Amino acid sequence: MHILLFHFDESCPASVRQTFLLARELSAGTAGDVTLVCTAGGFLEREARSVDVPVLPVGGLTGKPLTLMRLVRAVRSREASVLHCCDTASAALVRQLKRLSGGRCRTVQTWRVVGGDAARHVERVCRHADAVLCHGEMVCDRLERHGVPRSRLFAVSPAVDAGHYAPRRPRGDGRCVFVVDAPLAASSGHGIVLAAMRLLATMPGLPEWEVRLVGDGPDFASLLATARQTGVDTHLAMLGTQDERRILPDADVLLAPSLDGEHGADAIRAAWCVGLPAVASSLDVHTGMVRHDETGLLVPVGDADALAAVMARLARDVAGDGAMAAGLVAGGRAEVLRRTPERLAAAHLDIYREQAGAVRRSLQSAGV
Repeated sequence: MHILLFHFDESCPASVRQTFLLARELSAGTAGDVTLVCTAGGFLEREARSVDVPVLPVGGLTGKPLTLMRLVRAVRSREASVLHCCDTASAALVRQLKRLSGGRCRTVQTWRVVGGDAARHVERVCRHADAVLCHGEMVCDRLERHGVPRSRLFAVSPAVDAGHYAPRRPRGDGRCVFVVDAPLAASSGHGIVLAAMRLLATMPGLPEWEVRLVGDGPDFASLLATARQTGVDTHLAMLGTQDERRILPDADVLLAPSLDGEHGADAIRAAWCVGLPAVASSLDVHTGMVRHDETGLLVPVGDADALAAVMARLARDVAGDGAMAAGLVAGGRAEVLRRTPERLAAAHLDIYREQAGAVRRSLQSAGV
C-alpha cells in the first residue's frame, strides 16, 4: 500500500506541522510506503528531507500540464492506492489525479474546523472525497450538517509533539501574564479580551497582570485604539507575528477566546505542551477537546464578564500557591500523552487500509 500525502499551503504552521508529523511516523513504520508531495523549497520539503521522508517537490503552478503528468506518473509508478489531501489547496489536483488513474486510488481529505471561511470550502472539497478525516467528533457533526455523508467521516485526534516546545519558564516577578495566539481579526475574539481587561482593571486586590497578543491582522489598529480609549493599553503588549515556541514559555495562562472555532485548538495543544493552563470559549471545537476544570477552563462564547472572572481567579492563583493552575497543567499533560504522533499515524493507517481495500474490491469486480 502506497500513500501520497499532498500539502501545498504552508500559511498555517500548525497544519503544516501535523502533516510533517504524519509523514515522519508513516515513513518510520512498516505498514505502508509514503511519499510527501509538497511545495519545492518550502518548510515541508526541508523538514522531510532532514528525517529521510521520501519527497516529491512541486514547483510553480500545480495545474500546469507538465506538472500534472509528472504527478500522474508518480501515482502509477508507485501504484498509489491512497491520495491524501492534507490541505484544501491540493484538493482539485487530487480529484484530477484520481480521475486520470482510472479508479485505481481513493482520496482522503483532512478537515480541521468548520468555522469562518472554512465553511465555504465544504461543498468544493469535502463532498468529493472518499473519506474525510475530521479533527474531532464535533467537526464530523458539523460537516454532516453541511451535507457530507456520515459514512465518509472519520474522527481523528491531532498529534501533539511535546518535544517541539520548551517548558514554561517561571519568571518570579509576581505578575500574571496572559497570552492570546491568534490572527488579529474579529473572529478571534480579541475584542472580548479587551472588554474583559476593562473589567479586570476595576477589580481590587489583583496582582499585577498583562495581556500579550501574538499575531498580526486587519484589526491591529482598531484593537490598539480601543485599548487606549478604555485605558487598558498599559496592561497590553501587541507583539505581532512571533514563533509561539519563543513566546509561550514566558507566559502564565493561554486565552483562546475564538468566536468561530479557528486557531484556538492549535493554541490549546501548544499550551498543554508548554505547561500553561488554557481558558477557551465554549465552542464545540473546544468542548470536544477541553474538559472543564480538568484540562482547561471553558467560558461562554463572547462573554466578557465570565472571561474576566476566570482571569481574576487565575491571576490570584498564579500569584499565590498556583494549585488551580497546576491541576489544569497536569490535565493538559495527560492529554499530550494521549495524542502522540505514533497514535496519529496508527489512526490514519486504519483508514488508509479501508480505502485501499475498497480499491482492490472495485478492481476485482471490474475484472482488472
